[in-house]
Amino acid sequence: MRYLIVSDIHGSVSGANRTKDLVKKENPDVLIILGDILHGARDEDDLHVASILLSLPCGLLLVKGNCDYSSDENILKTSLPTSRRLDFGLHSVYLMHRPPYVSFPINDLVMHGHTHVKRLEKVEGVYYFNPGSISLPRDDGPGYGLFDGKRISLYDALTYELIASEALNY
Repeated sequence: MRYLIVSDIHGSVSGANRTKDLVKKENPDVLIILGDILHGARDEDDLHVASILLSLPCGLLLVKGNCDYSSDENILKTSLPTSRRLDFGLHSVYLMHRPPYVSFPINDLVMHGHTHVKRLEKVEGVYYFNPGSISLPRDDGPGYGLFDGKRISLYDALTYELIASEALNY
């Protein structure tokens, strides 16, 4: 399985179109969006963004962000849990919007959004990944990630250049 990871679209048409372009370029099986899918951008059009996302030729795996509402589940035609866990052999990948404040097992991967700042690092044996915001970055530009179950990679969403990559110790 190949996963494309973005976060913090905030209803931005340009961010949704950038995501659509990334899906076309990277050809993932599943698009993971780490919350704040709708609401908050200057070029916000939540219904148009939802139609773009729902038309993508891949699966969608979403988590609820602090700017998402329960009613957004109707617009996005899927549930928006606050977190999800994916199992890969002996280790897990945790998906959530806000950065975690709890401990995780060694060699597990935690993906989160919320800060709008890109991050890929290993802290005390746990991998932490944030693609930054695809629409409203608070660092040097929009980012995205790719994950294949064994490697997590962080990319610049404008130049497609690799920023960082980690092979997971599974």
